[in-house]
Amino acid sequence: NFNNLVLIILLTKGGPDMPGTLIPAGQTDILASFMYRMAFDDSGQQFGLASAITLVIFVLVTAIAYSNFRALRQKV
Repeated sequence: NFNNLVLIILLTKGGPDMPGTLIPAGQTDILASFMYRMAFDDSGQQFGLASAITLVIFVLVTAIAYSNFRALRQKV
């Protein structure tokens, strides 16, 4: 859920970190907190990779919303 970003940042900050990863991936991260950590926290300053992940999230959410819109429109 995208609304849990504040909860994750306040409680665990996405941690504990997974050992052996090159990017700051935590065990309690969701996509939004993972992107935030990559851009602003920990090793940070990976704005290009964080924006690419944001674009992938945008495309996925848009595709799901469009398919739901089409499915509901056909039933009416």
